[in-house]
Amino acid sequence: MLSLRSKKPKGQLPPEPRGWPFIGNLFHMLMNRPAHVWIHRSMEDMQTKIGCFRFARVHVITVTSSEIAREVLREKDEALADRSESYSRNLISHGYKEVIFSSYGESWKLMKKMMITKLMSPTMLSKTLDDRTLEADNIVTYVFNLSLSGSINEVAAEDGGLGPKEKEHMDAIYRAIDCFFSFNVANYIPFLRRWNIDKEEAHDINVASIDNTMNNVEWTIAEMLNNPEILEKATNELDMVVGKDRLVQRLVQRLVQESDIPQLNYIKACS
Repeated sequence: MLSLRSKKPKGQLPPEPRGWPFIGNLFHMLMNRPAHVWIHRSMEDMQTKIGCFRFARVHVITVTSSEIAREVLREKDEALADRSESYSRNLISHGYKEVIFSSYGESWKLMKKMMITKLMSPTMLSKTLDDRTLEADNIVTYVFNLSLSGSINEVAAEDGGLGPKEKEHMDAIYRAIDCFFSFNVANYIPFLRRWNIDKEEAHDINVASIDNTMNNVEWTIAEMLNNPEILEKATNELDMVVGKDRLVQRLVQRLVQESDIPQLNYIKACS
C-alpha cells in the first residue's frame, strides 16, 4: 500500500469515504485500528485501487495497485516529491532547513548537490573508511548484545561496543525512529502542537541512514526466510567470498566489509 500526502490538491481527487467537518476521516481512523486494515476495507467498499483520505487539511492518497503505484513513482514523481509538514520534522530540521525534510525546490536541490559532492564523494568515503568500519563494528556489537540481553540497559560498554555517549546517541535514534512515522494528530491539527502531544525528536542523516538500512535488511531477511533456497544461495556466497573465520577482536563475526560488496553479486541482487 502506497500513501502520498498533499495539502493543496489540484484537479479532481480520487474517491474518498464520507468524513466529518474539519477533521475529515481522522475520527474513523482512530476508532478503527489497525488503520491499514480500515483503509483497505474502505477502498474495497468504494471499489477503487486509488483513494483519498482527508485528515483535517491534509489529503492522503492511497494506492493498492502496483500498476498505479509504478505510474505515480515514475511519471508523477516531481509532482509528488514534496514532504508534508510534520511537528517532529519541523523540530529536528530547525524549520525544514535540512536536506532530508526540506520541501522540494531549488534550496533542496542545492543542499543535495552539496551532500553528494562534499560528504558522499568517492574521495571522502575513501578517507573515512577506517572510521566507518570501526563504527560499523561498534553497532554490530551493540545489536548483538541487544539480542543476548533483551534490554538496552543491560549492554555493557566494556565489551568493546558503544561507549556511554555513543550508546545514548544510538538509543535516541532508535526511539526516534519508533515514533517518527507513527500517527500523530498534531501533524494534521496544528493548534494541538502547543500541548506537545506525542512529541517526537530525532537526528538528521543518522536517522535516514539507519532507518533505510534497517528496513531494507528486515524485509530482505523476511523474504529469504520465506524462500529457503534463496537464503541458502546467499549463505553459500558469503561462505565463499567472506568465509567463516573472519573475526573481530571481540565476540562478533564481521561478516561483510565494504571491500567484499563488489564480489557479493547475488546478495546485492537480493537486496
